[in-house]
Amino acid sequence: MKIIIKNMVSHRCLLKVKEELEKLDFEYNSLKLGEVNVSDGVRMDKIDLFRENLHASGLEIIEDSKKILVEKIKSKVLAFLNLDKDIIEGNFSNFLQDNLNLNYVYMSNVFSKCTGVTLSSYVLHCKIEKAKELISCGELNISEISYKLHFSSVPHFSYAFKKISGTTPSGYRNDKQKKRFFLENLVLLANRV
Repeated sequence: MKIIIKNMVSHRCLLKVKEELEKLDFEYNSLKLGEVNVSDGVRMDKIDLFRENLHASGLEIIEDSKKILVEKIKSKVLAFLNLDKDIIEGNFSNFLQDNLNLNYVYMSNVFSKCTGVTLSSYVLHCKIEKAKELISCGELNISEISYKLHFSSVPHFSYAFKKISGTTPSGYRNDKQKKRFFLENLVLLANRV
């Protein structure tokens, strides 16, 4: 049985889910961001306890098909940002369609209705948070970060970065108190723009 988990967006979340599965002695076949496949014979009371334990950690089991799609989209956004640009053919919409086998317009509409944020705004916020991470690491220059995150040009990247974060990428690099956000809160932030 496949269980879809909301807000499972990082390796730490994956470890937390694994810990909870082991605590409850769940047998599972696979575990990846956003989902876990458990044995079919699991009792409902055990799933309810798993749900409660996850909720205490800010994670949530979801059952609504549209909410499940939103979580899959969020997972694919993160996967897209972590892939090498040279490997990907086309743009994000093509990547999403190819990976989820659904029409991009449909997915975008579902995402917007469920979150109150457009998919493009969410993707842009994720790109900027990833850019902040890359800037903080100091291994890439601004031009390399722009390319890696699939921006059409460095000026486009700089404009988007300033619009979202309030400072330029260079200004952020020089800032002593770099402000970052949790990925699970990006929908809330994107709503404010």
